[in-house]
Amino acid sequence: MPVPLTFYLVTDTHYYDTSFKASGPAYEERSRTDQKCVAETGAIIDAMAYDFMFFTRLFGGPEKNKKLKIPITAVGKLLQKLTLKKLGKLLFFKVDKSIGDRLVKDVGVELVRNVFVGDEPYTKGTPMYDAVANLLKRLHPITHIIEKKAGGKTPMFADIDTFVLSMIGDVKQMDYTAVIER
Repeated sequence: MPVPLTFYLVTDTHYYDTSFKASGPAYEERSRTDQKCVAETGAIIDAMAYDFMFFTRLFGGPEKNKKLKIPITAVGKLLQKLTLKKLGKLLFFKVDKSIGDRLVKDVGVELVRNVFVGDEPYTKGTPMYDAVANLLKRLHPITHIIEKKAGGKTPMFADIDTFVLSMIGDVKQMDYTAVIER
C-alpha cells in the first residue's frame, strides 16, 4: 500500500503554523538569529513593565540602558492597561465602541504579526481601519515632518498615512490564513 505524500510549502519564514510542531533543539538553533521582535512582541512588551533585565538583553544589555529603566518601565506598565478607547480620548480621535476595550499592546502585536504573515484584514470601513486612520490624521502634524525629511529619499515615506493603512488593510492582498479541507 503506497504511503501518502505529505509536504509543506513555506512561503513566509516569519510565520510558522503551530501544527508544524516547530520546536526542539534544531529549530531553536535555526531561530536563534530570527527577528525575535516579531515572534516575541507580546513578551517584549510585558518585559518592559515587569522584567527590565530581560528587555534590555535584547537591546544591548542592562548596563548600557540603565538610564532608561524608569521611562521604559512606565511605558510598559501604561501599555498593560491602555485600551483603544483610552488612547482615543488621550489623543482626541474617535474609536468605534466595538473595539474600544481592546488593549493597544494586543492590537499592536496583532498588526505587526499580520504584516509578516501577509494577512491584511482591516480594510476601509472596518472599525480598526477607521481607528488607525483617525489616529494618523491626529498625528499628521508630526508625520508630515517625517514625510518632508524622508519622503524625498524613500518614496514610501512620502505619504505615511497611505503607507500604514495599506499595510493593515488591502482588498487586493491574498488572505494567507485560508484553510484547505482534505
